[in-house]
Order: sequence, then C-alpha cells, then structure tokens
Amino acid sequence: REISSSLPSTFSAAEWDKIVKNIEKGERKLEEISRLTDSTRKFIGCFADPWEDLTFKYAGSASLGGGGDDANGFGIGRGGAYHEEEDRFLLCLADKHGFGNWEDVRLAIRGLDRFRFDYYLQSCNAETLGRRCESLMRLVEKELAERDKRDAAAAAAGAGADMEESLRAAAKATVAAAVAAQ
Repeated sequence: REISSSLPSTFSAAEWDKIVKNIEKGERKLEEISRLTDSTRKFIGCFADPWEDLTFKYAGSASLGGGGDDANGFGIGRGGAYHEEEDRFLLCLADKHGFGNWEDVRLAIRGLDRFRFDYYLQSCNAETLGRRCESLMRLVEKELAERDKRDAAAAAAGAGADMEESLRAAAKATVAAAVAAQ
C-alpha cells in the first residue's frame, strides 16, 4: 500500500523564498533568545544572592508608568506596574526555568509565600508574565552593554593616564641623563 504525500515534491521559487525567510526568521529568534538568556545569566551571576540583592539600574517599574501602592502598601490601582522585588523574582525565575517556560514561572510565583497576598502578580497569566520577563531580560542586556562601554572607557582612560605617566617618566629620565652628562 502506498502512502501519498500532501506535500509537493518540488517547490516554486516564490515558495522556496518564503520557506527560506521563515527559517531565517526562526534562526534570528533563536539567536535573540540565546543572547537574552546569556546576558541574564551573566547579570544574575554578578550578585552573591540575586533573590535578595539583585537591583536594576532603573528606579522600579512603578516609575515606568504605573500607579503604585496605596497607603497600606497594597497594590490597589497599580495600573499594571511591577515592583522591584517582583521584577527581581521574575528575572531569577525566568533564569531558573528557562526562556519560554512562562507557565512554570507563573506556578512558581503562585507557590511563593512572599507573594501570597500580591493579588496583581497572582492574577497575571503566563503570557503576561512572559512579556514582563522578556522586557526585564532586554533591560538587563542594555544595562550590561552600558557597563561594558563604561568599563572600556575607563580602561581607555586608565591606559591614557598610564601612557602620560610613562611619557613624563621618560622625559624626566632624559633630563636627568642630560644633566648627568654635563
């Protein structure tokens, strides 16, 4: 008995181009995921206890466009804003469970006593948490890039200062040699 295939045995040039573009798009997405995962892991590795000590350069997401807490400290009327502690745990959980495992991140958040009464975070679905984790990972990537630029500039400035000092020392040695020769 012969099994017929629903796929054509040959593709037209237009179909082939479409297939190649889809493959390239998928490869770019995989590279981006790898880059975000690597930068997140590197950033988390900078802290002795990232679950408690990890801080972002930004001043918390409440300042990035959202309400904030009411007088009692509850997240009433937060307007979708996350707090630094929530962001810290989301980033650590995203690193622990891996990129794309947002349902596992959601279940881990629901199991933490620390967020038992954080009804906003408890009510977020996996897709919402995934979007937040991705944006946090992008922030981490930017922050690491800025750190690397700063370090490179400081190293260049330090090398320039070392060069200046060596030129001064060489000039002093030349003057001392000229004085000694007289």
